[in-house]
Amino acid sequence: MSCLHDGYFTPGLDADPELAETIRGETGRQQNGIELIVPEIMVSRQVWEGQLSSHAFPCEISTMATVLIIARPNIDRVWRLTARLVAGGRNSYKSIDERYGGGGFYTGIALVTLKHRIRLAATIADDPKGRRFRSDLIKFGFDVEYVRMVAGQTKPVEVLVDPWGERTIIAPATVEHGIVADLPLDHIDVVYVNARRVEPRLMEAATERSLVVAQAPLEPGERRPCHFLVASHSDLSPAQKADPLSFARTAAGNALRAYIVTDGARPVRIYSADGDGTIPVCPLSQIDDSSGAGDVFCAGLIDALTRGLSICDSTLFANFLATRFLADRARLFDASLVDDVL
Repeated sequence: MSCLHDGYFTPGLDADPELAETIRGETGRQQNGIELIVPEIMVSRQVWEGQLSSHAFPCEISTMATVLIIARPNIDRVWRLTARLVAGGRNSYKSIDERYGGGGFYTGIALVTLKHRIRLAATIADDPKGRRFRSDLIKFGFDVEYVRMVAGQTKPVEVLVDPWGERTIIAPATVEHGIVADLPLDHIDVVYVNARRVEPRLMEAATERSLVVAQAPLEPGERRPCHFLVASHSDLSPAQKADPLSFARTAAGNALRAYIVTDGARPVRIYSADGDGTIPVCPLSQIDDSSGAGDVFCAGLIDALTRGLSICDSTLFANFLATRFLADRARLFDASLVDDVL
């Protein structure tokens, strides 16, 4: 699978036939004959943004999609640490703040910004803090018909952020016990799943009527039928890393079209029946907080796929959106975030 775009290489070389033939041969070798390793595909910010800005992203649908998001919205308690976490070590913090977070919130709010209709399926504690959260989700543009208010107190998710922006998440053990087993799928264009446990039969039914994008399951042996499976390299076991496509096919089933693996600042790798490909990540000199970047990446991927982009172009756009989010988190709520490429 080639992730290079038509017109990527400069035309107009026929004035020198010998040189043109040499360059065409090299182009073919690079596209079809070599496996690029990480040092070869890390590019500067200027090169990466130049490639993005010169590429025309098509829009093949006239209306935005209705996306069902099966994922938790959280209230995060963010601890700003003064040093990296070290096992057995000591640390201190500069500040503690509370904010909205979780995959349901970050992916949803990014897709709302991209003008999609979002139906969130989740549970929220039926206490003053939870009711305020639900009210704010409605103000942000979420459809909360499938949000269940459950008895109990809101338990924040602890997010520890070190000075280099790396985050460690500590969730209450009781947060993710439930299995999602039934949801109405009528009038849904896209189903996005980022939940601990989902009944496979529900997802199999969804693949027959909607586009399904899912995060790879964290539970061993958990099935996750979908068309596009997304995983973070850091979440994978050694066996899953050794044979990525086998793992993806076992988890996602016969509907799988592509398996996308993110790896922080390293290039995103795409696996499919057509072959493997890599998409570079725009470098950032400083990341203050990496929380939510993977969720925003998935929002960009979903948006691009609904507009008819190839998996390579969709991943490129997802990288763009996640990078912009990391550079300025506040702009997630600003529609101008994507004006320059849409």
